[in-house]
Amino acid sequence: MLSAPIVLVVLATGCGGGRKAQPTAEPVAVTPVGEEMPGPVLSPRAAVPLVTADQLVDGFRVQLFQSAQLRDCEQFRDAAAVRLDRPIYVEYVAPLYRVRAGDFRDHDSAEAWRGGLTAFGFERTETVPSRVRVGG
Repeated sequence: MLSAPIVLVVLATGCGGGRKAQPTAEPVAVTPVGEEMPGPVLSPRAAVPLVTADQLVDGFRVQLFQSAQLRDCEQFRDAAAVRLDRPIYVEYVAPLYRVRAGDFRDHDSAEAWRGGLTAFGFERTETVPSRVRVGG
């Protein structure tokens, strides 16, 4: 029986094929060696106040746009935010992302605000039930 060594050649062509992740330019807290850390360090994103369940109530929002693509809804939200005087949200309700505006406690208030949207070029809108933010 012949016994010959087997040589494997592996070509490094990269795994996954997609785009490489780009580094972000977020500040990083550095503690010098030997010093005690004062506690957890929050990044700017983590410092955004969270909305607790008791700050949400049943109410209404005005739906402005919907798409299966998150990026489309984010772009629409950003463009609408420049023109409107209400908070604008991107919400996912399977199978679509939806751009919704306002935090209205009652249907009539939402409908009244919605009525003025055609002047801003929003023609296909609807008032929808949602959990909305209250107070500060």
